[in-house]
Amino acid sequence: MSILKFAKKYPKLSSIIDTYYSSNICPTEKLDTLIQDKLINIENYTKTWEDGILVKLSEETGIKAQSLTFGYIPNYGGMLQYKKDLGNGLKAVTQVQFYVSLLANVYTVQVLDIDEKRVVHPFLRQEVDEQILVRKWVSPNDGPTNGLFKKVESFLDTALENPVYLPYCIRTEALNGLMMHHTQSEANTVGDAFFKQVLPLNKDYDIMGNREYRISERKHP
Repeated sequence: MSILKFAKKYPKLSSIIDTYYSSNICPTEKLDTLIQDKLINIENYTKTWEDGILVKLSEETGIKAQSLTFGYIPNYGGMLQYKKDLGNGLKAVTQVQFYVSLLANVYTVQVLDIDEKRVVHPFLRQEVDEQILVRKWVSPNDGPTNGLFKKVESFLDTALENPVYLPYCIRTEALNGLMMHHTQSEANTVGDAFFKQVLPLNKDYDIMGNREYRISERKHP
């Protein structure tokens, strides 16, 4: 989708993106300043995220929330994770991931089902955990993670100021020609402008759930 078409369809989201990105200069000075203030300033980051959102969410759910924030990326990230031992060195890992963009509290939630096993690393020559992503849920589902998905979602809707949930179908919309400092190609999506996800490296996994979950909220942005 062209940037102009996206602007007509989702003017609020487009305005946020336009504020921080430019097709000619990347990263923009405004985005750089934002990341410096929110992430590089460790005192601000710790107060807002590590000792703020993550601690409160841990109390809310009874599961320790772990940070997935990394690098010079314009978002906070976190997850609630639990593992089930299947025997013979195999584990079933479930991660309820959530990402909050530094660009105006745009956020998303997803659930990853991961197979984990112990393998011998060919270069390190020692055992390491290898994770294979099996499926990604992009909306609440009928499984055991349904309650956690909704708890995280409800918590962020309350804890964030003027939160904007970004549905999967919008996250994956291509924005032709939009350049970003934290990606390697010009084939960027709307989601790339707001978040960078932490996923296992394999590409062959299933997308499950309602891809248009909460899309009605964006009909009148």
